[in-house]
Amino acid sequence: MNTIQYSAIFGLAMFAFANHALAAPTLIPSSVTYLSDTKATVVSKVFNQVLNNTTVWFEWGDTQTPATVIGLTDIYQQGYFQANINNLIPGKTYYFRAVAFDGGTTVYSPIVSFTTTGGVAPVGVVAPVIAQPATPVVAYTQPAPIQDVTPVEQKKVSTAPAVTKNTVASVKKTTENALAKSAEPALNANSATVLGAGGNILPGTLIAWLGLFIAILIAVILIRMIIEASEKRKQMLEQLKQRDLREAPLVA
Repeated sequence: MNTIQYSAIFGLAMFAFANHALAAPTLIPSSVTYLSDTKATVVSKVFNQVLNNTTVWFEWGDTQTPATVIGLTDIYQQGYFQANINNLIPGKTYYFRAVAFDGGTTVYSPIVSFTTTGGVAPVGVVAPVIAQPATPVVAYTQPAPIQDVTPVEQKKVSTAPAVTKNTVASVKKTTENALAKSAEPALNANSATVLGAGGNILPGTLIAWLGLFIAILIAVILIRMIIEASEKRKQMLEQLKQRDLREAPLVA
């Protein structure tokens, strides 16, 4: 009976853990789709396996611990979201990341950096920053291909030729074709981790943690069954011994 009770308790606990884990949203790495001397447009995408409304936003700043919130909104199930960052300093490096919240779980994308175009920055203009624990930084390389977002403006280089209408149209067409090929990132439907995260000795995904807990549960149940069987065998031997003593003939 005790084994059944323990199994029921562990089963309910694992069910609650799995339900909570699978409800967590997933973010793709964020990217920049527009960049100039003083402005930048950042974009990301969120997935929610349980078809909930997910609250999303961006955190940005001029340090590797961005904390200024911008672009707060809700996304149902999945979709792109973006935000415009204004009043930036020319030639300065900034950092940002996407954040998603649902079901009591907060998920962060890797931190991405970008550098505004232009010359020497004016003195005295500093973006507001709130100190937070350091987070690994992913250097920004090029804009991620998406649809229905402001066309990509190439970073200005003093030696580059002038940009024409045909060049802009070619860049837009290339972006759309790349999106059609990539479509959706390769995701594990049972994983609530951020894409691109590394691993170590411990499980790296929520479904791996779930498997570990199930294995521990099975081991506990087996050990409990062995102990109970051993106790029952001892009791039976003791009862047989006492019965033999009672039935043994008295010696004159």
